[in-house]
Amino acid sequence: MNREYYREIIYSKNKSAYLFLSEGMKGNINKVVIFQPLNEYETFNLVLGDLDEQGVVSDKSISDNGDMPKILATVVHITLDFFKKHPLALVLIEGNSPIKTYLYWRVIREHYTYLAKYFHIQFEVENEAYKTEFVEFNILLRPISFKIKKNN
Repeated sequence: MNREYYREIIYSKNKSAYLFLSEGMKGNINKVVIFQPLNEYETFNLVLGDLDEQGVVSDKSISDNGDMPKILATVVHITLDFFKKHPLALVLIEGNSPIKTYLYWRVIREHYTYLAKYFHIQFEVENEAYKTEFVEFNILLRPISFKIKKNN
């Protein structure tokens, strides 16, 4: 993913939260990436959202600031940094709508060769028995969510 990304990133001490500024046609918007711990050991949910003036994070906002490729490249960069601190982590990613999940799928599909150098990526899909399961990357499958971990 040889795309430009935002290089000025502020992160928490334990590298579970990152802040950067989206600069686009609607001005500057504070973006946050949070690795939210889940119940299972070293399992995290990746949250990407806007940070408003009151310090509230919204993952439902649609900024439409014209810099989506740069934002997603920044999230990839942040995730690589997160794995330096948490090398055994398992990160779950799911769009908060089918449209966002589709967008993430398109980015993964388009940049899979690059991403696979650094991440082991699995898709959550519905099987014939209408149950969900994680499977290896397949360009023909439309995922419900994604599971990534650092390649060794």
